[in-house]
Amino acid sequence: MISTNNVVSQSVYTQKPFEPYYILQLEDVGTYLFSFSIEYGNNGLSGIMLAKFDGNKIMASIVNEFGIKIIDFSVSDGNVEIDYAADKLNNRFVKKIIESDLGFLFSKFPPNTNKKYNYELQFNPNGSYKISKLLKHKTVQCFECNKDRNYTVINLRNNISYKLTFLQFDE
Repeated sequence: MISTNNVVSQSVYTQKPFEPYYILQLEDVGTYLFSFSIEYGNNGLSGIMLAKFDGNKIMASIVNEFGIKIIDFSVSDGNVEIDYAADKLNNRFVKKIIESDLGFLFSKFPPNTNKKYNYELQFNPNGSYKISKLLKHKTVQCFECNKDRNYTVINLRNNISYKLTFLQFDE
């Protein structure tokens, strides 16, 4: 473990024993509400994400401020499947990127099957933390969470950021 400027950094490799946990913690069965935004360059979409967790599978929808559906997707064992995407997002390449980024958000950390990537975990004294996914010592995706339950996923390869803020939970 390395400590610099009050930041604790730990490299976590999949070969080491480590109790896995979900990056975005949806522990209780029920419905979660998040504010949600996707930013790509000067373009962006924002709205809310409604996610229902039944203990095994997550079903989620993202709608904009006007109530227009942007994306419907499901998550099972960290695998994301987009069931619906709005016109501008309904492209095989774009859907693959979004599935990968949402898959990282809803995956277990660290994954025990992927030897291709290394992971770095950083804890800050203020209660925030960051998980970086590295390929050949270069960060390709990262997840950040602060103590106020604001979450950010950044895809550094494609310069896309996803921001979520926890709003509400209903059983």
